[in-house]
Amino acid sequence: MRPHARLAAAFSAASAFVAPAAFALPAPFVGASASAYFSDDAVSADLAAELVRGARQRVLVAGYASLSPKLAAALCDARRRGVAVRVVLDRSAPALRYSGAALLAETGVEVVFARRAGLIRAPFLVVDDAVATEVAARRAGLARAASGVDAAALLPRADMRPGVHELNVFHDVPRLAQAYAQTFWRLYRVAAAER
Repeated sequence: MRPHARLAAAFSAASAFVAPAAFALPAPFVGASASAYFSDDAVSADLAAELVRGARQRVLVAGYASLSPKLAAALCDARRRGVAVRVVLDRSAPALRYSGAALLAETGVEVVFARRAGLIRAPFLVVDDAVATEVAARRAGLARAASGVDAAALLPRADMRPGVHELNVFHDVPRLAQAYAQTFWRLYRVAAAER
């Protein structure tokens, strides 16, 4: 085996163990649906809040330093309806004035704070068997460009500006929801141990 072939084989084997945040999507997605939204923060928060309002059993949120007031209110309403709600927020950076954590705590929602930098790489939301992930549109466009997809054809130039996000919502995908739920509980355990 040539040296570069050994290096490539070692890299691919190591990357399978190093990237626990990467998920192999179950195929086929029979009966599943997916939607992608490109929007500013306000529209993403509205869509996430709408998803939470439809929750019947559980809502798991892994987010950055703060939640939007609309999403926090929707989580409180879900908790009042008897839905199991858990939240992990990233506190490795200074928090904004409003984080939503106090409102959630008043309603009985358990919130833990991850203080380790980089623990939450991208916010996500698990609602029953639906998963919503949020990626900055600039990052999503760069990832598509790196994979050979023409990002300019998929994203208008206006959507490549900072502050614009891509919200991907996957409905009726229990295996994907289970994978994200496992990641959530790993984050939850690590953050709770840092208290």
